[in-house]
Amino acid sequence: MLYCLLLYSGNDAANVLAEAVSGNIPDFVNLMNEKATALGCTNTNFVNATGLDADNHYSTAYDMAMMAKELIKHEKIL
Repeated sequence: MLYCLLLYSGNDAANVLAEAVSGNIPDFVNLMNEKATALGCTNTNFVNATGLDADNHYSTAYDMAMMAKELIKHEKIL
């Protein structure tokens, strides 16, 4: 499923994973925002699990770098 998530049109995989983790997409989005805050992201707000453009869905290059810094700590991702 993670491979599908990385495909250009894999947005449905993001929603499936969100529901598997949290039971529904809005609760998963809340987790995403909580994690972003915990990582020190101050200019990020998620409103969906897919990353598709939406009102009030935004981030900055700095915040994305903070997320990437956390991502590379996980050996299975690399």
